[in-house]
Amino acid sequence: MILKFTVRWNAFAHARRGCDVLSQTNMIRECGIGGSMKFKSFLLATIAGAGMAAGGGVASAYAQDAAVAGVDPTADLEGVVVTGSRVVTNGNAAPTPVTVVTAEALMSQTPSNLPDALNKLPQFAQSTRSGQGGPSSAGGVGTANTLNLRNFGAQRNLILFNGLRVPSTTTAGEVDINVLPQMLIQKVDVVTGGASAVYGSDAVTGVVNFVVDRRFTGLKVNAHVGTSSRSDNEQWKFGIAGGADLTGDGRAHVMASYEHFDSEGIPTVRDRPNGADFWTATGSGSAANPFTLTRNGRAAIYTYGGLITVGPAGLVGRDFVENGVLMPFVPGERTGSNGLQSGGGGLIFDNTLYAPLATDQAYGRFDYEFSDTFSAYADVAYARSESANKFLPLGTNGLPGANGLSDAVILSGNAFLPPSVQSVLTQSGAPSFVLSRYERSDSVIGNVGNRNRTENVLGTVGFAGKLASKFDWDLTR
Repeated sequence: MILKFTVRWNAFAHARRGCDVLSQTNMIRECGIGGSMKFKSFLLATIAGAGMAAGGGVASAYAQDAAVAGVDPTADLEGVVVTGSRVVTNGNAAPTPVTVVTAEALMSQTPSNLPDALNKLPQFAQSTRSGQGGPSSAGGVGTANTLNLRNFGAQRNLILFNGLRVPSTTTAGEVDINVLPQMLIQKVDVVTGGASAVYGSDAVTGVVNFVVDRRFTGLKVNAHVGTSSRSDNEQWKFGIAGGADLTGDGRAHVMASYEHFDSEGIPTVRDRPNGADFWTATGSGSAANPFTLTRNGRAAIYTYGGLITVGPAGLVGRDFVENGVLMPFVPGERTGSNGLQSGGGGLIFDNTLYAPLATDQAYGRFDYEFSDTFSAYADVAYARSESANKFLPLGTNGLPGANGLSDAVILSGNAFLPPSVQSVLTQSGAPSFVLSRYERSDSVIGNVGNRNRTENVLGTVGFAGKLASKFDWDLTR
């Protein structure tokens, strides 16, 4: 009878391991579990108990196997060697919570790039993607692809590449993940808590480590072309990577990669069928004023021609429609949000729906083993990332300030005022009026937005080895 089970423990801060077991003797001999007599006795008792629960056949087999193999159950065993089909490949063996995801698993779900795939993990739910429009945090870049652990801020987690810190790419201390070479990434380790005690204050919420397959050998080519289900946002990617053993004995190894990714994005909200209706969230979320999707959402006091918000009675509430023609402002239906209405003559928020992105990434590495206990390595990485979006119309808000005016003040006597407007100012004695005017997204000036170009060069030279066959050391510059 073959009994298969998994033994897990936490005694003496040992990592949890799993083995496929044919008998108790194989468990001790193959998995090589050493330690104190009490711990081995506990383990043997656990295995024997499992055997008796299965029918008692394995429990009786232990004495026979031990006698044949000559195993002394009181002797301490040397070292720990894990064999079998259940070698640990996840983060369960770590002293802190760790999520380990292979690059193959990530790319199978999201073939565009690794950051987009990581953003699908629940701990990165509030991360900023390159295609995501809108302003960024103070000092951040709105078009950057950043990882935000548990929504505490992308600057509060540490980004590592092969265990080394990646310099921030924004003044807010954030790292644009698009600048990391991805073609030779083997796995991504995510420490989701308790990392600041080891890595310092940069790792308040955790650590994300991108680990390269340092012994990759062969040639790998990756290419894909795709589009959205709405036949927009065309994307294409091409990458090539190669690695070789230069000496035939594995002591000298070199590898390199290059990858280009291009996404056209979706220019404006109105480029999608439902986007042309400009659905807008309104309301405060209370029982009396719940959140509601409002069709044709528009600003109540902003227009493209210029709405007069402060001034003499003959001008307030009038809108410059075109060529200086002043017409009464057409209000829309009231909504549950101040400053927003449905329909009317106010401006619409025609922002970038999905920002375009272009990246280039190159990476090279050389390793040489002088002996089994001493090696040297050098690597260099170059990356470039470009993206842009528009998220807010450009103009003057025309809202009354503390003194009843704002910066959008048009003085009486302005040479560009139509005669009819100047006449009202002169007759009323008003020295000026306040104008609220915004540019259309398709005008020469266009919308306020972010335009980001990031170039990153990382170079590393280091030595690594072992001391007394027990301690690993690594010196990097």
